Amino acid sequence: MKRTFTCVLLLVLSGIVRFCYAQTKISSLQGKVVNETLTGADAATVALMRLRDSSYVQSTVSNKNGFFQFTGLKPDKYILQVTKTGYHKIYSGPFLVTNNKTINADTLKLLPSQVNLSEVIVTDKRKYLEIRPDKTTINLDHGILASGSSVMGVLATAPGVKINSSGDVFLRAGQKATIFVNGKQVRLEGDDLASYLQSMQAADVEQVELITNPPARYDAVGTGGVINIILRKGKNVGFNGNTTLNADYGKFGRAGAAFSGNYRSQNINIFGGIGYRYVKTDHTINNLRNVDGTDITTFDTHYYNTQSTPTLDYRVGADFFISPKHTIGFLVKGTDETARFNKQTNTEMLLNGARDSVITTLSNLKRDRNQINYNINYAGTLGNTRQTLSADLDLSIYNRHSYEDIVSLAVPVSLAQPMGNPPYHNDTLMNDAPTRIVNRSARIDYTTPFTKNGKLEAGIKASYVKSDNTQYFTSLTNNTYQPVSMFTNQFIYTESKQAAYANFTNSGTKLSYNVGLRVERTSSDANSPLRNHQLKRDFTNLFPTIQIGYNLGNEQQLTFDYNRRMTPPAYESLNPIIAYQDNYNYRMGNSYLKPEYADYFQIAYTNKSNFSAALYASTVSDFFDFSYFIQNDSSKVLITTKRNLKRENNFGAKFNIPLQVTKWWNVNFNPDISVYQFKDYAGSLNKWSKDIVLDLNQDFTITKTIAATVYAHYESDVFYGLYNNSPVFYLNPGISKQVFDKAGSITLSVSDLFNTQRDKYRVDYQNLDFRGYDKVQTRMVHLTFVYNFGKRTVKGSRKRNVGNNDEQKRMNGN
Repeated sequence: MKRTFTCVLLLVLSGIVRFCYAQTKISSLQGKVVNETLTGADAATVALMRLRDSSYVQSTVSNKNGFFQFTGLKPDKYILQVTKTGYHKIYSGPFLVTNNKTINADTLKLLPSQVNLSEVIVTDKRKYLEIRPDKTTINLDHGILASGSSVMGVLATAPGVKINSSGDVFLRAGQKATIFVNGKQVRLEGDDLASYLQSMQAADVEQVELITNPPARYDAVGTGGVINIILRKGKNVGFNGNTTLNADYGKFGRAGAAFSGNYRSQNINIFGGIGYRYVKTDHTINNLRNVDGTDITTFDTHYYNTQSTPTLDYRVGADFFISPKHTIGFLVKGTDETARFNKQTNTEMLLNGARDSVITTLSNLKRDRNQINYNINYAGTLGNTRQTLSADLDLSIYNRHSYEDIVSLAVPVSLAQPMGNPPYHNDTLMNDAPTRIVNRSARIDYTTPFTKNGKLEAGIKASYVKSDNTQYFTSLTNNTYQPVSMFTNQFIYTESKQAAYANFTNSGTKLSYNVGLRVERTSSDANSPLRNHQLKRDFTNLFPTIQIGYNLGNEQQLTFDYNRRMTPPAYESLNPIIAYQDNYNYRMGNSYLKPEYADYFQIAYTNKSNFSAALYASTVSDFFDFSYFIQNDSSKVLITTKRNLKRENNFGAKFNIPLQVTKWWNVNFNPDISVYQFKDYAGSLNKWSKDIVLDLNQDFTITKTIAATVYAHYESDVFYGLYNNSPVFYLNPGISKQVFDKAGSITLSVSDLFNTQRDKYRVDYQNLDFRGYDKVQTRMVHLTFVYNFGKRTVKGSRKRNVGNNDEQKRMNGN
């Protein structure tokens, strides 16, 4: 394995070295911009366009002497467009660029203009939803329901995305998606993932990318594809920013305030933001479980908790333009929160249908969570070529500390009715569970032209993570808290990974392709020192990606995709420490859990009207994207854990159907119809199931400053993992009014108008027989005010090619 990885790594590195030193023919176009006094015009925006169709090629900004230059141009005829605030727009050309030649444009003179600034405000014409062959992009500035929402709220209305009550996010073939922020992986699960996405404000996000077939430069994690969250970074000269105030009310209230700002000049771009959010919510879980042992015992369990969480979210960063072709930068991003839970579980036990006893478990939990991420990055162009190089160093630190006081009372039925009688069983428990995760990673990415219309991307990455989890669980005995050995444990997990990739892209008139290969070597050590148990693993995998596109003409395209990906278990899923919920319900991880591997195929059609249709199929081995249950019929204890099934197969068809009903009414309809098959290793499970998902988004332009939207979601009944899930439907309407000359907006929206969003399921597998109902607070009225300030009229001094959009940062919470 090690020899294979070394050979592939050397091959990639040799390719990088070869292209770094290759001689490349250079074609360039340069010139000078002057003002009415014939002195150099500083910070004028110069756009380069093709003469034949006026299509945009690239842009730059003149330096303090008015000089500008475009390099690495293909032979063609070009024209120049020059703009600067306070001056008329001018055009110049055409200019014929040939191989290995430097073309000098004439001196370009700007003339003053007395134009009202409101006439030259840069207006973004992008749609809220953009469908492309390789990804779907959500532009948050253009979504009414996104205003004032969290990222979790945005994802809940994204096409093809499903979120369950635990906060797990699913994208492709019902599989969990891997979440990225600025191209860096965030490895969270369940409640931790939900808390992270809930704390991230949509106001700080520019775009969300839904990528079902990620290229080889992305880590191979995530059989459900990739969701990449791109944070907002100002591109305008001077100081600008926005302020967001929001208040929500449902069963409980929520409120938040956020500020983000950006200062940009020719040499530096400083950006940052801070936000505070207070959330109070509740969670209801009802289970009816039958245990068929010597007698039939029924557990009728009702769980309810309220949770209040104040969260502080902050980020600060800077880009230093050390030259027109080289940028170095840093980013610090963090979150601090303290969540308080009041939990109560009432379980009524029935023996052969007759009431036997009642168990009540009360819990007060305080959970402190903080995480901070440090990043240093570089992006640059090598010499006068089109070769680019980027590098990143990342350090992520995650801390979580939970303190929980638990009281469990068990009362027989004969004593349950009269008040004042003591219970026959009383447990007073305390749980102290600290977790610390440190993740270090480094990567280098390189891009170079490869043939006339192609390019080569290659890179290497190394990461190391250590997760240390401890649980001190004690029981009050004779007025003294004594350790309970069954629940007291420590779990230390370390993992190192080395990866290399190469990706070839070529675009032709009719045929285009993107072919990549990624190799990853992983070494892990799962250690429970108190149990004297250790499990080491070492494996190497190859992950190919293929995308072939054929131009059908008239802006229509047919695309074939294939990729292979894996999902390693989250750290929490590997953690064997037993978490106490009540006397008959425990939760624990599985250190023997294996990664799951997925092969995904798709054929898709897209056209210029944003219509798309796709046929897809996937197969996942060692599937574990669900909660598994182990029930002991003698002790009646149910353990929630993770276990690999043998296989999950899925195939189906999905569509994006845009329709303009009138000039003021636009509809986007996203049906997804598929079939699942699940198999286990024991032969007890071989289940087929249909799944129909319908998303409907309607946008209404009422006036020039008032717009409304209605989003509806429906999913049919479906069998998934071990669960027979009931249908679900919910509706989210909203209306928005632009104010202050479109610099601000007021939005009123409602999530889950009819309060119908919940998980309702039945499990009938081996000795399991239970039904469940799981619901969090979803119906809320949201009122949001957003105000944008600063310069909106001048584009930035340099459009930075972000060098670290591909680097993955791993975090996890337990």
